[in-house]
Amino acid sequence: ENIRAFNNLLYLLAERQGSLISIHSLANEIGLTSRTVEKYLTLLENTYTCFPLGSYSQNIGNELKKSRKFFLYDFGIRNTLLKDFSTGRGRKDFGAINESFVFLNLLWQLRPNMELRFWRDKSGNEVDFVLLVNRRPTPIEVKSTWPDANIPQGLKAFLKRYPDTRQAFVLSANYTGVAQYKNTQIVFTKITDCLNLQNFSKEQI
Repeated sequence: ENIRAFNNLLYLLAERQGSLISIHSLANEIGLTSRTVEKYLTLLENTYTCFPLGSYSQNIGNELKKSRKFFLYDFGIRNTLLKDFSTGRGRKDFGAINESFVFLNLLWQLRPNMELRFWRDKSGNEVDFVLLVNRRPTPIEVKSTWPDANIPQGLKAFLKRYPDTRQAFVLSANYTGVAQYKNTQIVFTKITDCLNLQNFSKEQI
């Protein structure tokens, strides 16, 4: 219907990959109605161009529910939209690329008893991914680099909110180790561990 606006939507999704996105804000920025943006996003999802990631909550009143994250499936399409084919740490979106790599590799391994979400509270604390296996949450934080066993603030906030969490993960390119935060084991491991979903759950999967 409006090719220019549709292309602008694709560009914004590529630029803000892995960031919290409000449909209303997108619509205002592009000059479309929220209903039209939702229709375009549904089209992109149904054609396996992008995937919407919803937020995790056991208590709707305490979490943000209206905004979502969106991930383009194809790095080539994203690079083309951004006109950036550079590689390595020199890219300003290197963190988003690492997060997308983890997301895509977890997504294709999901089984019928699993879901993938993100978590964010009203104070702005955030965890990149929450893997649900039989509805039991395992938070996963992705960092390009991480020097030691210090626990990221967003992860601490999640564990305070959900103290029965058994395990949590911090993925990075360098530090590996194990720490304990109250009742939760914190596993610091390599980003490439996302290639095997078995690494992230004590549940039978």
